[in-house]
Amino acid sequence: MFDRILTFCKVVSSSIGSQAPFTLYDVIGSSDESAQKQEVYQALGIIARPRAPETKAGKERFLESIAARIGDGLAQFGFRDERLHEQFPNPKPGTIAMVGYGGAFLAFDDTDDLTNVATLYVPYEFVDDIPQKAMLFNIDTDQKSISVVHGKGQALLLQDDGSFRAQSPDGQSFIQLENGRITMQAALTLLVSTVVVGNPATAAPLAASSTSTRLLISAV
Repeated sequence: MFDRILTFCKVVSSSIGSQAPFTLYDVIGSSDESAQKQEVYQALGIIARPRAPETKAGKERFLESIAARIGDGLAQFGFRDERLHEQFPNPKPGTIAMVGYGGAFLAFDDTDDLTNVATLYVPYEFVDDIPQKAMLFNIDTDQKSISVVHGKGQALLLQDDGSFRAQSPDGQSFIQLENGRITMQAALTLLVSTVVVGNPATAAPLAASSTSTRLLISAV
């Protein structure tokens, strides 16, 4: 009865419809039946076009699908691709993720007390299929923080204490903003502009004998 209505398929290629901008699959069914340019029914708001089948370490990998026999066609509606699961192999209980073939993912995690963590992870500079660097955007309601981290290490951090921090790759140089306070730390600080300390209307050069007019100080 199952085989009369449904069948498992191997997706061998995909295309975009000429009459409407929908993704179409060319497939081979479990009974070796083939069908071309079959309609695909995906999750609402999700548009995906798979990679073609490929062989790695002697094993062929491809998108698997479940299709409904409709007339002489095979309408595609359920999918699994081992290549995507390899990119995101250890989801936690409750995790929902969108995963790309290149290893990028957008994941939503929750904890036992229903705090939420959203992570956008984008790897790059691959060596033997292993990323050497990655960009990261993280929103963590458990730590109550937002982090944006570059693959080279520099970061922007919005922290639960109300501060905003921009820091260097090694974390040793930074600018931190808090209510009523700005903190700067660096081995060398270059201010390539006019600097006014105090009231701009009454500010004057640091010393009368100074030839520089780039640092102006007001006592008021």
